[in-house]
Order: sequence, then structure tokens, then C-alpha cells
Amino acid sequence: MKPRILLHTLSLLLSLAAFAIAVRAYQLSNPNAIDTQIDAALQKREQAFIQEVKPRLQSIFEANDPKYGKDWNPQTLEQLVEPITELSQEAE
Repeated sequence: MKPRILLHTLSLLLSLAAFAIAVRAYQLSNPNAIDTQIDAALQKREQAFIQEVKPRLQSIFEANDPKYGKDWNPQTLEQLVEPITELSQEAE
């Protein structure tokens, strides 16, 4: 009977230790830090997408408006699609 009680006691202690570690890890995790990491990753992906698509859009829109020539340097998705919105507004 003694080994069984010892086994139950050890499993209870192990469970309590795991619970304490989980609570401590939750307390240490800062939601703001996670949000900052997510924002940085999204911004990095956005910049990579902009740099990939920019040459193609630049060649298309440069013919319509010279301001989208070699000096055009969009930093956000809004700036990247600005020529499209301008053309659609002019078409109306």
C-alpha cells in the first residue's frame, strides 16, 4: 500500500509544480510585448510585399502620372494602392 501512496503523492506534487510553472509563465507573458512582436512581423511582411510589387506597379502607373516614376517610394499599402484609387476616382 505504501508504494501506491508514494506514487499518488509524487503525481500530486508534480501536478502542483506544473500548475505553478504555468501560472508563473502566464504572469510573465506581457500581452503588449506580444502585440509589439506581431506588429513588427506584420510591418516586415508589408515592407517585403511593397518592395516586391512596387516595380510592377511603378511601370504601369508611370505612364499615367510622372510622379509615380523613379522617385516614387511607397512605405505603406495605402501609398502603394494610391494610384489605383486616383485612377478610379478620375474615372467616376
